Amino acid sequence: HLIDDAPVAVGRWRPRNYGDRYLGPIPARLAFARSSNTVAVRLNEWTGRDASTAIARRLGLTGDAPPGPSIALGVWETSLMELTAAYAAVANGGRAVFPYGIRRADDRAGGAVYVRRAEAAQAIEPRIAAQMRGLLRAVTLDGTGRAAADLSPAAYGKTGTTQGGRDAWFVGFAGDWALGVWLGNDDGTPTGATGGFAARLWAEIMRDLGDEPTRTALRGDAPARM
Repeated sequence: HLIDDAPVAVGRWRPRNYGDRYLGPIPARLAFARSSNTVAVRLNEWTGRDASTAIARRLGLTGDAPPGPSIALGVWETSLMELTAAYAAVANGGRAVFPYGIRRADDRAGGAVYVRRAEAAQAIEPRIAAQMRGLLRAVTLDGTGRAAADLSPAAYGKTGTTQGGRDAWFVGFAGDWALGVWLGNDDGTPTGATGGFAARLWAEIMRDLGDEPTRTALRGDAPARM
């Protein structure tokens, strides 16, 4: 199925692609790989904004969801930890991942006063998670995340760049690891960086992590180390 990568308007809002580049009717896989804003908006308006919000909530995003059509482009304030956990759920066959720092706490006598319990809920269907992995793989093979294309095991992820170059990020997973990289200034001033640059940094970190001992992944509520 082809989707039109061309200028689009939702009311008075007219989102544009990076560099005002448009490819015309293209497959969704290519649109995702090339970060087509106009295709994302068209799809989101077709499926419904409420549906997008519901899925984001199930994947662990909190905070106030934007009410307008810009939700299609990720205009939703969240933390890098939440976003990375959402991607880890896609790696985990659609089962939600809840980051935590403490597994167990004991009292002075050695008795457990707190033990972390696994709480992995099915956030999205496994077949949908598999389709998402295909799209995320396309980003690293043919799209804006090509800096991670040669990693082994295979890398999956997505770039992001805010208007004016204020923020740049790449979030994804490879093997036993889910990782998010964000680039930006604390005062919100532009950095000039793009998501492609964040992908290069992400790939370098992943190569270093690849030297660590791995464990059986993609099970329970913590499929990938973060």
